[in-house]
Amino acid sequence: MRLALACGRLDWRALIDELTVEQFDEWLAFNSLEPIGGERMTWTLANGFAAICGAFTRSTSDTVEPWQFVPGAVEPRQQPTSPGAVKSMLGVLKRG
Repeated sequence: MRLALACGRLDWRALIDELTVEQFDEWLAFNSLEPIGGERMTWTLANGFAAICGAFTRSTSDTVEPWQFVPGAVEPRQQPTSPGAVKSMLGVLKRG
């Protein structure tokens, strides 16, 4: 829904119908780097907090990551999302 709002669209289901799997995957990648909507400020602050904490960390084993400051965030996956998984996510959203 955030993507639809960022695109100025009210009907998010129509947007999903228009997106290809590759386009949706690109938006997911973009959102992981630059969150869409109000989440951007949350992640900007989280990056700042992590940088401040990093300045006071004595060892690399005590590293603080930005996601640790975002309520509800989970540790990011290291593996890219497969095209099949993206297709599955689109199918779930369409049925929504």
